[in-house]
Amino acid sequence: MKGRRKIEMKKMTNKSNLQVAFSKRRSGVFKKASELSTLCDAEACLIIFSPSEKVFSFGHPNVDSVVHRYLIEVAPHVTQFMGVNLHEFNAQLTKFTTQLETEKKRASELKRLHKVVQTQWWRATPTNEMTILQLNEFKGALQQMKINTTRKSEMILIHNAINPTLFFANDNFLA
Repeated sequence: MKGRRKIEMKKMTNKSNLQVAFSKRRSGVFKKASELSTLCDAEACLIIFSPSEKVFSFGHPNVDSVVHRYLIEVAPHVTQFMGVNLHEFNAQLTKFTTQLETEKKRASELKRLHKVVQTQWWRATPTNEMTILQLNEFKGALQQMKINTTRKSEMILIHNAINPTLFFANDNFLA
């Protein structure tokens, strides 16, 4: 016999289990709201949208009267929530949302440019990300660079041996 078990608080993935849990918990929440209204003579309103987009509501004395009272008496005067000025909060939220969208566009453009650079300038790609063909081309380019460097070094040595008063500086002869 399993009895009551503690359920981990995370979103359910199985749709049928989710619907069953929603139905049971919805009735429990409505029962608690009803008890609070009855025991404390409180006006209460509860509106829930199910995962299947159905609307469920509870209100004492009724949903319309509680929502109307809130909209007329409370909502126009709400400028603070948990010590935060809502107008400033909304302004900051808008600013940060705009910045986030700008940064997302920028990141997307940088990814696109990175792919273009890697395609056109594959030598900028880290060697562990190169294809076999690119690695072979890279090896050939390094071998050619070694040959060119060796030739230039030999030319400088020969030139300095022939004419020790001249020397190379930045590929130019200087006296």
